[in-house]
Amino acid sequence: MIYLDYSATTPLDPRVAAKWMDVETRVYANANSAHALGLASKAINDASLAVMAGFFGVPVESIIPTASAVEANNFALKGLALKYPKKRHVIVSALEHASLIGAAGYLAHQGYDVDTLPLTPQGLYDVEALDTLIRPDTLVVSLTAVDSETGSRQPIESCAERCRLHHVFFHTDLTQLVGKGSFDLSHVDLATVSAHKVYGPKGIGLLIKKPHVGIVPLLHGGHSVTPWRASTPPNGLLAAFAEALRLAHDEADQRLAIVQARHDQVIAGLRQQSRVTINQASQALPHFVNFSIVGTRPEEGLRYFSDHGICFSSKSACSGQDEKSVSVYAITGDEALAISSYRLGLSHLTTVTEIETFLSVLADYVGTL
Repeated sequence: MIYLDYSATTPLDPRVAAKWMDVETRVYANANSAHALGLASKAINDASLAVMAGFFGVPVESIIPTASAVEANNFALKGLALKYPKKRHVIVSALEHASLIGAAGYLAHQGYDVDTLPLTPQGLYDVEALDTLIRPDTLVVSLTAVDSETGSRQPIESCAERCRLHHVFFHTDLTQLVGKGSFDLSHVDLATVSAHKVYGPKGIGLLIKKPHVGIVPLLHGGHSVTPWRASTPPNGLLAAFAEALRLAHDEADQRLAIVQARHDQVIAGLRQQSRVTINQASQALPHFVNFSIVGTRPEEGLRYFSDHGICFSSKSACSGQDEKSVSVYAITGDEALAISSYRLGLSHLTTVTEIETFLSVLADYVGTL
């Protein structure tokens, strides 16, 4: 089976798995216990948090472990809303993960005004529009760092700077950027991260919260590694996430070089197919390849590839598959392309042979149309 859906999730790195199992089986005590084993657990958890904080360039107290990025996104919006109840306006984008759109929708049902930041013809955030959308009662601007369908790297740093000038909190979902590209959190107030997108385990994410940001916890009762989220500290998951981030940092250049080579190989092959249109802007990360086969139904096309041992997707795994792609439509202005788009997620684990096989099956599929 050929896996080309790394943007949806990544396999657990064996080195990360080894770290997870070592800690979970050797340092298994509750880190809140006062005995020797509890103190040993606390020590290893503190070390894991320090690695995470160093990776993101934030104080250790800014790291809030969560069960997922979904929880972190909900925590960011709802926690801020509970802390600052007089701020009743939120700004998001149409490119956000379903968990962020869902949290914003929940606030809308509570009487909040939710505005959507427009996109430029290149599919990027219209930074200038923030100045007109931000109001005195704006609570937070929440924008994803990378479009999960086309891979477009969004100008979150510029958006964060605008928010700082207006004294408005800025939250970004870093899920699709961590491990793929660099970023600057200098003006970012809150950020969401997930381990399973960076070859770590499922079941752990992070909400990064700068010390100056007030927030109300969604979970109460019980000590943890942070006062902002109650739960027994997951020693093994913390250690595994820290190890995944360490490897992502240490191997960044090597991984990127491989991904870029596989990306160029895919693009060259796609250009040989007259029925295929490539939907990517120049600022897209090489880990993403978005293309359309006009006249096809993605669910049928994906079934054909899956039957031939190749797995990828048409949209984000958490978005509706029966809708047109907002991202592709923003770039192309063509509804037919937006309805018939597909997404490849590439990795440093992707091989030359896998891409060759994909292109061969693609040629066969196009030949059936």
